[in-house]
Amino acid sequence: MKKKYLLLGLVLLLTAALVQSAAAQMGPKGKGGPCMGGPGMEPGGPPMGPFWKVPEMVEKLKLTEDQIAALEKIDMDFQDRQITARAEMEKAHLVLERAFGEKTIDEKAVMNQAKILADAQNRMFLLHVEQRAKVRKVLTADQWSKLDALRPPHPGMGEGRPHHGRGPESGPPQD
Repeated sequence: MKKKYLLLGLVLLLTAALVQSAAAQMGPKGKGGPCMGGPGMEPGGPPMGPFWKVPEMVEKLKLTEDQIAALEKIDMDFQDRQITARAEMEKAHLVLERAFGEKTIDEKAVMNQAKILADAQNRMFLLHVEQRAKVRKVLTADQWSKLDALRPPHPGMGEGRPHHGRGPESGPPQD
């Protein structure tokens, strides 16, 4: 009996963590996110909002009309795919919550649904990574560097790039 409650507690904790992570990726009110469509920042990278719609950014980065058109197409495709991915995550979460609402818990069904939810969240994450890679291919190395330099510091990380798990006192990685 204790095992059942321990397992239930672990599944609930995992579910809460995954849902919180997905909500953070989606940004305020489920729109945009750290990679595109909003003012958010992707840790370890440049701002990925619709910077090509800001005249000052277009000028600073010296974006061409072809680049702007390509970025717009990438963004529209991303938004379309993101709607589907978000719906899959929400549905998987709803089914999981229903499974926990039953009078008796079916551990196997709960674990299977938790895997479905985790897979949906993974697809959302991969969608964001793919989006970022596509944007990177449109920009020149110089434009990407300039965009990265315009990114404000990540909260709690000090100036510049995040430390990727190293403390600020540890200095640069040793090769």
